Amino acid sequence: MELKRLEGDLKMGRTSTRNKNLPTGMRARHRGKFGTYYYLDSGEKPRREIALGKDYVTAVQKWAKLTATTVPVKDLMKFKDVAESYIKDVLPKKAPRTRKDNLLELAWLYKFFDNPPCPMEGIDPIHVRQYLNWRSAAPVRANREKALFSHIFNYAREKGITNKENPCRGIKPKFLCYPVSTGALTGFF
Repeated sequence: MELKRLEGDLKMGRTSTRNKNLPTGMRARHRGKFGTYYYLDSGEKPRREIALGKDYVTAVQKWAKLTATTVPVKDLMKFKDVAESYIKDVLPKKAPRTRKDNLLELAWLYKFFDNPPCPMEGIDPIHVRQYLNWRSAAPVRANREKALFSHIFNYAREKGITNKENPCRGIKPKFLCYPVSTGALTGFF
């Protein structure tokens, strides 16, 4: 028993030899000639069971309703979902060249923020900084991609998808450091 706990198996008590197909927390009580009745173990002490019925299918449906947790829609919205909505709503109103550039910028943003898919609520300023560092080989493009990301994030705020502050706020852009030859400065002195 001690070995199982060390392996991460925190399940206490005996393992079931009967009704192994039941979902977590669901119990079956076999009553001989009266049939099988299904219950939901509430997990309280002393034990309290909620009757789910005699029919297995309806019992599982009731179990699903009782144990389901609701996840807010905004937690489900990923960056790619918001960006695709932005493409449908905002991009057609832009100039053709801007549209083309924005689609190329989105391809790079997808590589970072959609691998694995990232929820809008989970994007913080540190992630924007990490993106700029990741794109350090092309700092001008990275700054333009950050601007597009900022616009998409503001679009999400406008649509009510997120209430967070724009993570691009306060993140300084990547600057290019061009080498300056001394001969170019002679005319200024």
